[in-house]
Amino acid sequence: MTDVSRNSSPTRSSCRAQWHGLPLLLFLLLAFHPAHSQQPEDAGAPAAPVNAGAARVRALLDDAAARFGIPNAVLYGVAFTESRWHDVVAPHTGSCMGMPPAIGIMGLHDDDYFGHSLASASPIGISAEDARRDMAMNIRAGAYRLSTLFSGTDRRSISEWIPALAAYSGIPAGQPALRLLYADGVMEALRRGWTAGDQIVAPVDAPRMNRSALLGGMQADGILADVDYPGAQWQPSPNYSSREGTPVTAITIHDTEGNFAGSLSWLTSTESQASAHYMVRSVDGFIVQMVRETDKAWHVRSENPYTIGIEHEGYVDRPEFFTPAMYNASADLVRYLTAKYSIALNRTLVKGHLDFPNNTHTDPGGWWDWPGYYRRILRDPAAPVVLDMLEDNVVGWWAPAMSGSTVGADTSASTFSISTNARATGLAGAQITYRFTNAAGGVVRCFRSGHGNTSDGLLNVGTADDISFLLRGDGSRNMLELWYYDVNRNNVVMSAGTLERTDWHRVSLPLSLLGDSARGPWRFHSLVIRQSSGAARSGEAAIDDIGVREHAAVVEEHRGAHGGLPGRMALRAGDPFPAGMQAETPCTIADIDGRTVGEFAKLPGGAVGNCLHPGVYAVRGPHGVTLLLVAP
Repeated sequence: MTDVSRNSSPTRSSCRAQWHGLPLLLFLLLAFHPAHSQQPEDAGAPAAPVNAGAARVRALLDDAAARFGIPNAVLYGVAFTESRWHDVVAPHTGSCMGMPPAIGIMGLHDDDYFGHSLASASPIGISAEDARRDMAMNIRAGAYRLSTLFSGTDRRSISEWIPALAAYSGIPAGQPALRLLYADGVMEALRRGWTAGDQIVAPVDAPRMNRSALLGGMQADGILADVDYPGAQWQPSPNYSSREGTPVTAITIHDTEGNFAGSLSWLTSTESQASAHYMVRSVDGFIVQMVRETDKAWHVRSENPYTIGIEHEGYVDRPEFFTPAMYNASADLVRYLTAKYSIALNRTLVKGHLDFPNNTHTDPGGWWDWPGYYRRILRDPAAPVVLDMLEDNVVGWWAPAMSGSTVGADTSASTFSISTNARATGLAGAQITYRFTNAAGGVVRCFRSGHGNTSDGLLNVGTADDISFLLRGDGSRNMLELWYYDVNRNNVVMSAGTLERTDWHRVSLPLSLLGDSARGPWRFHSLVIRQSSGAARSGEAAIDDIGVREHAAVVEEHRGAHGGLPGRMALRAGDPFPAGMQAETPCTIADIDGRTVGEFAKLPGGAVGNCLHPGVYAVRGPHGVTLLLVAP
């Protein structure tokens, strides 16, 4: 969501010596436990997107199509383009580019820019309030409006509905190309088909439109030949100004809170006083450029001078808009931009609107798959992704005193800070200082939130195999926990072991510990220190470089070979290496970042913890690879 305010300011060394050779890769399963009685406060977190019941939506669309003589596919396509078949009684969040909201499954409007279609079905007894509050009435009102706009001769022909679709968009008549671009989006969806809940909408033979001609409707040559990014098409916005010599050093990821063509119309009008450099369409990754990269677009307030803004069609609370086609196209664009402007790919420099200072918005929200997005930019599906380098508070960690889940602690002495004294890599890390008020328990919690005022910024860990971070404990023996939300915003707690070790070490934990993957995508929201019985009542821990990694490619190497040992294995630090693994000689062991941490002529017979810190390792031997998780 573009901001309308354009001018405001901006492994153990003793063990390594014995190793000489093999990798196997083992997975250890730590127990996870349900949420404790201290639940995280909502802090405005959106509930999971609620599909009104795709079968019911389809039945209502079918009924409305029959009532008003519209091909079912056409009405399906409008509802898909506007809402992905999800009912919206009222907008969950306002557009930070000031765009008037679309209402309900059919995306009706009640504003002076896109019109007052919400009241257009009054001739058949459906009031604006009915259409706003009742899903069935919204669908019927939208279908009636579309029907009245039809001017063709054959109502069964999908192509003859294109002018009606263009008018239905509500885009001003002075932007005919963008009105037709709305119809093009509907046609593209119909050609591809989709799944909504348990309903499959099969592809249909819909007309194919010439987008270059559409967007070039006001350009003599059809398309600007010298767009900055070769994969984009040009539709200029009047809303821009000079960078005044400020170099480009960061990229801002937005979502539109509206459909593609309507959002493009708004950002290319003088009324919006907002813009972005690029916009990416959900259904197919189609990209339009609105402002030259050398100019300052108006999208992220005081941070406009040094940023490039990319809008993505969709809503913070509807992950179904964030499609592979969109991610891929956007990743290609960001790869081009980071290379062109020498921008490092990290969450300090390529980040969401919510992550910039002096901004209050939440886009692209907690459903944006940052790990998968970065892997697409890197073109490496197995690349580790650092979600937060903790160089600054860019992703908005709360101090414990701000969390309603911090109990049994002295909040004045329990703090979260970004500090050079806490760094393992880079310039800084996160320091958590705490003091419990009694010896009977307690928790200190640091809540990850956009700016400390919304939880839309939760870290979506996507489809990664594990989460990892660097940890420096304090010898207290208190427990470190990671708290997550599942897709329904139920809280799940993962134990990360005790804070016993006082040196920097990597902790790696598989997301499979959280339970059924169907409950994902998981959103990591809190670091929690819980007092253990008999442990110290105060301390200071440090954390750096929180990231994720997928290991599927490595596991596939194994395929269950070498004497029946599993491709994944979990051991606790006090367990010995299994006899079958010890027989795999020689072997090498690599850590989560792919660094060789040891080579063995033969694995030692003592406890695994004598050689390996808790974490995830690839153990490679003559017969394959095993993924090994070592638990505390």
